[in-house]
Amino acid sequence: MNILLIVDMQKDFLESDGGLYIGHDTERLQHKVTDLAVAFHRENPDGLVIFTKDAHKENSIEFTQFPKHCVEDTKGQ
Repeated sequence: MNILLIVDMQKDFLESDGGLYIGHDTERLQHKVTDLAVAFHRENPDGLVIFTKDAHKENSIEFTQFPKHCVEDTKGQ
């Protein structure tokens, strides 16, 4: 079985008001990832597309080194 893994396509990384915005042309990136997923599914109808999502508790220790981002149950996540 073929698998396509798409990692952390979340508001806090992809939008300019996100907690840990990556600062690139993310709208174009989102379109490319969508096109890739559609093409993958067309070529691999029995394949599996897996999306991961970053998730942190409000008081995550990671926020001592990175800005607060992808807090569970927020719009950014």
